Amino acid sequence: MAGIRRGVGKDQPITHVIPEPREVKNNSAIEWPIPLNSAMKLDKWLKEYHALLGETVNGWLLPGKAGQHRSISSIQTVIAAEVDRMIGVRINPHLLRHFAAWLFLKHNPGQYEPVRRILGHRSIATTIAFYTGLEADSAAGRLDDVVLRERRVTHLIATGAFAKRARATGRGKGRL
Repeated sequence: MAGIRRGVGKDQPITHVIPEPREVKNNSAIEWPIPLNSAMKLDKWLKEYHALLGETVNGWLLPGKAGQHRSISSIQTVIAAEVDRMIGVRINPHLLRHFAAWLFLKHNPGQYEPVRRILGHRSIATTIAFYTGLEADSAAGRLDDVVLRERRVTHLIATGAFAKRARATGRGKGRL
């Protein structure tokens, strides 16, 4: 299963999770950075709860039966059951990949290269083919923001120009 890397020095937090390449899409070797908050939760698991499992752990982050790691299908089942229990939605871990891609593209329209890297696609064409359009609403919203910002600026400019012309001609305040 996954290995971990910690910062240099005693009791440093986990910095990366390192899955076996055979457990990653396209058998790619990756080292996934772990945010400090998540690292602290992993450390709590390892220090407080992992130890309660006793000798059967054998160094596995998620131990299973007979000293082996928990199977991927078992982990998938647990994840699906917990998501269903907590929010009432039936999912599978592969769907979580699509959700992650959608969420990233929602906040970063058109940024396919980071999605390609995160999902482990060898070709950007694969990523674009699957995810083009997921960010359309977000892109439209960003365009609206730009147009509204420009509209406010041009409104101020136009108001100033009309007021200046009105003063120059003595006709009073200009209106838009």
